[in-house]
Parts: sequence; structure tokens; C-alpha cells
Amino acid sequence: YAFLLEMIWVCAFFLICASIFVMAFAKAEQLSRQADVLNQAVQATSNVMEEVLAVYPYDPEQLEMIPSAYATEEFSIELDHSFEDGLAFFTITAVNTKDSTILYSLQGAKALEEGGTS
Repeated sequence: YAFLLEMIWVCAFFLICASIFVMAFAKAEQLSRQADVLNQAVQATSNVMEEVLAVYPYDPEQLEMIPSAYATEEFSIELDHSFEDGLAFFTITAVNTKDSTILYSLQGAKALEEGGTS
């Protein structure tokens, strides 16, 4: 009976170790997916900021359409802008579509043209 009892302990130890390793790999996969979505969000917000600064103030209608070109199933892009002291301030935010949390936010500014706020 001693050998049988020892084999039961070995099998139980093996099952515990195997389940811990499976949980660790599952968590690593989840973190990898989250990191991939965050990386895509950072890249998208950066691209949107570059396009917004290139387009503004030359084509204001296109300004509002730019964020939708970079939205994915995992996140959407929101664009906010304000004017103060001769500068146009832009905030581009990547928002998780599942739980509406902010993944990444990027701020930028551009000097307004002389004589206007357009």
C-alpha cells in the first residue's frame, strides 16, 4: 500500500503543477493580446495626430472623418479639439469598445494661422 499511496501523491503533485502551468500560459496569452491591442491603439492615435496636424486648418471637414479610419473592433478613436491663445489643442483618445476604458490618450497643439481661428 505504501507504493500505491506514494503514486497517488506523485499524481496529485503532477496535476497541481500542470494546472499551475496551464493557468500561467493562459494568463500570458491574455496579457499578450492586451499588449497587442494597446500597441495598435498607440500606433493609431499617433497616426491620427499626424494626419490631424497635417490637415488642420486646410480641410476642417476631413478633420472629423480621420479617427473613424483607424478604429478597430477592439477600440475606437475619439478626437477633441479646443482653441486657446492662438493655438489649436488636440486630444486623440483610444477607447476600448468592450468596457469604454481609455487605452491611450495623446495630446498635441498647432499654431493657428494669422488672423483667424479656423
